[in-house]
Amino acid sequence: MGEVKSLRKLTERVTTERRVLRYLREQDRQKDLAIFEDSLPYCSPGTPLLLQPLGDSEGASPSSAMLLDVAPWSPDEDIWFTALCRDNTLRMVTVSEVIDVALDVPLVTLEPGEFEAIAALLPPKHQWLRDGRKSLYASERHEGSEGVASRIPELPTPSEPPEVLSQQNRVAFSETQVKEHPLGSREDAPQLLQAARVVAKARPSVRKLAAGGAGAAEDDDTSPAWRGFQALSACLEAYGMLTPEGNVTDIGAMVAAINAENPLFVGVLLISTPELDQLGPHHLAAFFSAIAVDMSRPDVFVASGPSDVVLDLVEQSVDTRDRILAAQLQHGLDIPIPLDPTFAGIVEAWAMGVSWAELLTMTSVQEGDLIRLLRRVMDILRQIPRLPYVPNDRGVSTALRLQSRRALTLMDRFPVSDDVTYTVSEEERLDVSSDGLETDMTLPEGQIRGKMGWSEGEVSEALGSEDMLFDYTADASQGSSGASLGE
Repeated sequence: MGEVKSLRKLTERVTTERRVLRYLREQDRQKDLAIFEDSLPYCSPGTPLLLQPLGDSEGASPSSAMLLDVAPWSPDEDIWFTALCRDNTLRMVTVSEVIDVALDVPLVTLEPGEFEAIAALLPPKHQWLRDGRKSLYASERHEGSEGVASRIPELPTPSEPPEVLSQQNRVAFSETQVKEHPLGSREDAPQLLQAARVVAKARPSVRKLAAGGAGAAEDDDTSPAWRGFQALSACLEAYGMLTPEGNVTDIGAMVAAINAENPLFVGVLLISTPELDQLGPHHLAAFFSAIAVDMSRPDVFVASGPSDVVLDLVEQSVDTRDRILAAQLQHGLDIPIPLDPTFAGIVEAWAMGVSWAELLTMTSVQEGDLIRLLRRVMDILRQIPRLPYVPNDRGVSTALRLQSRRALTLMDRFPVSDDVTYTVSEEERLDVSSDGLETDMTLPEGQIRGKMGWSEGEVSEALGSEDMLFDYTADASQGSSGASLGE
C-alpha cells in the first residue's frame, strides 16, 4: 500500500506540473495577443506573419504569410485581417490565429500594382470558407498572387520563454520519476491508483461506522469549506508556516501579519531574497509595485521601465512565484500571484522626485487610478517595518525595515498622500532625500538624479538610533496578534 501511495503522489505531481505548464503557456500567449491587438492594425502590407495551420490540416505546421490589410468586412465584433500565405492561400484571420508578427524581418517586396491586384482577388463574403476557428480561407488559389507568395519568407516557430522551458524540465523530471517507480511500468497502474483513491475516500466513513457513529455519510470532512481549509493548511505547512500539528510557526506569524493579495508569496520573497537589502529606497518601491499592483491592461501607455536592477530582481522572483503556484495547484488552491513590473518605472520616477505633472506625462493611466496604484505600493512599504521579528535572523532584516521606511518617505508627497484621505504618521517616516539617488531609467528632462548610497557608518548609526526603529518588544509583551499566533 505504501508503494501505491508514493506512486499516487508522483502522478499527482505530474498532473500539477502539467497544469502549471499550461497556465504559463496561456499567460505568455495572452501577452502576445495583447501586443498583436495593438500593433497589427498599424503594420504595413507585406509584414511577415506566422499563422495557425488551417483546422482541416491535420498535423500541419504553422503557415508563413504576409499581412495584406484590415479586412473590409467582419463576421463578428472582432477585427479581422486579410493575409496571403506562402502556399498562395488567401485567408481572413483574427489575432487569435496569429502566432508571431515578425517585425524584425524585412517586409515582403511588392511591385507597383501588386497589392491592388491581390486585393482584387479577395472573394466576396459568401465564397469564404470557415475552417472551424476564427479563420476564413479562399478555396481558389490564383496565379496572379503566386509570384508574391513565393517571396514570403519561411518563418520559424518562436522559442518558448525561459519560465516555460524551466517548467518543461520540471514536467519531464516528474514523468521520469513516475516511470522509474516500481509500479510505474505496470499496465494496471491506473486501476491501482483508482482503487487507492476509493479506499482513501471510504476510510473515514468506515472508521465512523466502526465507532458506532450514525452519520457517516454526513462527515464534515466532505464539506467544501473543510477541504479548502485542509488544502490551505497543507500548502502553508509545506512552506514552514504551520507545524504538522497545525500550530503557527514564528515565520507563519510574520506572514499572517502581511496584508496582500498573496501574503505567502510576499512573505517568501521578504525572507528568501537577500538582494532586497541592497536596493536603494527608490528601487525597493519600484520592485514592490510589481507584487502589489495588478492593473495590467494592453491599452496602457508607460513611457519608461524601471532600472535594470529592478527588472533583474523581478525576473529572479518568477521562479519563486512558479513554485508557490505549483504548490497551490497541487493542493487545489487558486490564489492569484501578481508579478508585473509594468508600472515599476512610474513608481521609481515618483520616488526619485519627479513632479506630479511630469509623472502624468509618463503614462496614460488616469489620475485617480495612478494615485490608487501608488498608494497600494505605500501600503506594502508601511507594513514591512511593523512585521513581527523572527529569531536568529530568519525573518525580515533590520536593513530592509529601515529602507522600507525611506522608500515610504520618498513616496509620501501630495497628491498621493494628503491630510484627509491618506496620511503617513511621523513615526513611519524617516528623513531621506531623493537628491543623489542613482537610476538608469529614462526620466523627464531635468529629473535625472546623481549617485546615492548608504555608507557603513550611516547604516551603523541608523541601526543604533532609538528613534529610527519601532518598539516591537512593547507590542509582543502586550500579547499582539503576531505573538499569540507564534505561541
